[in-house]
Amino acid sequence: MGCGCCKKSDVTEPEKRNISQAIAKSETENIFDSPFTREAVRDHDGTLKPGQIPEIVENAYDQLLGDENFLDIEESFALNPLKANPFVEEWKEVPVSPSKYLQYDQVYNKPPVKDIQPAVLVDLTQNFLSIFDTRNQNIDRLESRIFTRGARAIYLPSQIILICGGKNSKASYTVDIEKKELKKGNDMFEEREYHSVCYVGDYAMATGGMAYEELYACEIYFRGCWSRTGNMVQARSFHSSIGLEKCVYVIGGMRVKSLEKWSDGKWSVLDLVLPSNLSRIGVAPLTAYSILVVGGEQSGKGYSIGTWELDVNICKAEQLANLPNIGLFDSCGSLASDVVFLLLAECLYQFNVKSKTWTISKLT
Repeated sequence: MGCGCCKKSDVTEPEKRNISQAIAKSETENIFDSPFTREAVRDHDGTLKPGQIPEIVENAYDQLLGDENFLDIEESFALNPLKANPFVEEWKEVPVSPSKYLQYDQVYNKPPVKDIQPAVLVDLTQNFLSIFDTRNQNIDRLESRIFTRGARAIYLPSQIILICGGKNSKASYTVDIEKKELKKGNDMFEEREYHSVCYVGDYAMATGGMAYEELYACEIYFRGCWSRTGNMVQARSFHSSIGLEKCVYVIGGMRVKSLEKWSDGKWSVLDLVLPSNLSRIGVAPLTAYSILVVGGEQSGKGYSIGTWELDVNICKAEQLANLPNIGLFDSCGSLASDVVFLLLAECLYQFNVKSKTWTISKLT
């Protein structure tokens, strides 16, 4: 006897129908009834040529195009991809709210200088270091045979002056203004003379200069130590430099009239040039993004008494009142109460920002 679970069940074979029978059945039952399934039947029967659109499909598409509510996506994008496309919000012009530096009349208001300006100006000429205090209008002189030709000096915070470079020298020194003490510091990486030194942020930067040839190399002085930074795009000597808004700008040179900007360790050339190759020009800030450039020497063409305001933000130059006398400068100036101070040996050059006039006085 066999058990009931082992009994073989009956299996019904599926009904075999061709596609014509399936479609014919669908037409009567209204299942899968579409012009596309009927097209398949006619393709199979040979009543429709390959690639030919059934009339019912073509007529349905014509009726669809005639519908006013029908949207042709390709046509809508061809007209205007923003305004005609219902899936994208229509573009609307929104007026820009006025800010501190941009008004509705599009007047360019120049932001003021934020960098702390040095209260002391320095000038190094051969063996003499001139130190001028803008607060009390006093000038001191320090003489030393250590200061060589082509060295440069810059005032640092805490009443310290940094002196670096010179003829065949990479030495650096610091001068304590209050104690009148001169101390030897760490050497630079490169011997350089006729370079430029400026103060920016919390450090000083020495750029370019002359050694066996004009230099591209730049160095940073921070907490008594020197370190390398990126090279300039163009080699320069007898140029000037200034720090603004945590950036360094080098201007001109003996054979160069372009401007370069240092930011985050990289140099780039600005779309702004001097009227000619000018060396030993005086530089000082006027606003957060504009620099006063004055005087200098034209290579092989004598001296310049011209004055310009260079806006490094919009790369625009504006000529101002000429100097009453020749001016060849080796260090940065300072801005205080709408007056720019520049020191040249024992002469004080003052530029009134509001009246745009110059005065020169002999310091005694």
